[in-house]
Amino acid sequence: MCQDHDASAGLVSRRSLMGAAAAVVGSAGLSVPGSPVASAEPAQVASGSAPANSLITLGTAAGPPLADRAGFATALKIGDGADAQVYVVDCGRGTAPLFKHAGLDIRRLRAMFVTHLHVDHIVDYPSFLLAYWWDGSIDRPLRVYGPGSAGGLQPGHDPLAPVVGSVAGVDVAGEPGLAALTDHILAGYAYGVNVHIRSLHRGDIRQLIQAHEIAVPPGSDFTNTAPRMSPFPVYADETVSVTATLVPHHNVYPSFAFRFDLAGGGSVTFSGDTVKSDNLIELASGTDILVHEAILEHEDDYSRTSHTSAEDVGKVAAAAGARHLVLSHYYGAPADDTRWAEHIGWNYRGRLSIARDGDVFSLPI
Repeated sequence: MCQDHDASAGLVSRRSLMGAAAAVVGSAGLSVPGSPVASAEPAQVASGSAPANSLITLGTAAGPPLADRAGFATALKIGDGADAQVYVVDCGRGTAPLFKHAGLDIRRLRAMFVTHLHVDHIVDYPSFLLAYWWDGSIDRPLRVYGPGSAGGLQPGHDPLAPVVGSVAGVDVAGEPGLAALTDHILAGYAYGVNVHIRSLHRGDIRQLIQAHEIAVPPGSDFTNTAPRMSPFPVYADETVSVTATLVPHHNVYPSFAFRFDLAGGGSVTFSGDTVKSDNLIELASGTDILVHEAILEHEDDYSRTSHTSAEDVGKVAAAAGARHLVLSHYYGAPADDTRWAEHIGWNYRGRLSIARDGDVFSLPI
């Protein structure tokens, strides 16, 4: 195995989140040829919920709507109990129920961040919005930060390709941003929401959801998606401050990487979907945890312009000086394929984890 499941390093098995054995047990490290780290079997812990100050990989898959893993989403839990603050990055397929299975409380969800509007990153967005409203006891608006409209579509291989933008007389143009997406999700669920407002005494969902489209620095557009730039601020509260940068992901614009600097110390950076990027390297400089996407090896022109090879992930992590590399949103090989560690290890010698759905990592606070 090339996963880093070292109990002493603070990683808790997803099996513990699903109610697995109660004893704390760790196994000896097993060296993986070519790997930058030794791996160990997951620890078993008694708790059935995510511990304080943790990163939870709710889903780790990339690609199509039907797969054997949940789509990409990651949660940060800062603090515990009634004082906990939870932040979610992306919301791929099947991750809303995994949020619950991880023992995370929807009432503690402070903000969500969307890297880009590819469907495999936002399929469960309606589920999170409706769950936040459905609870009925929350009066603090949920803030969601993500891309605005691309402002246009790059031409494809087929000049006659259709532009989806008008459904049942509702026109959202061909490139709606987060705000239009959110408004039309709420409108599309209006009947079910309205009858539950009347039967279950729920409030107005429109007052609970605040979608914020991130303003990007000048010089970029849908034809020049990620020019060289410095990180820029997106969000701050008493627990975290979030900065972002644009990253190149084929013809998707805007496509963001995010960095969370924690008030208690430590940092976590999310690559979003990207090829090897100097913007990301600057954003992630000195980060404690880098959550990075990957394809084992490029397969075609699309993958070369959309995703980062395992070898290049190692280059990015090394150049950024990341202390811990967590691979998520990966494809091309399963998690236990030793080639991940081999290819990444050609350039990066730090701590490496190939995450699975529901894995939990301690935050450096």
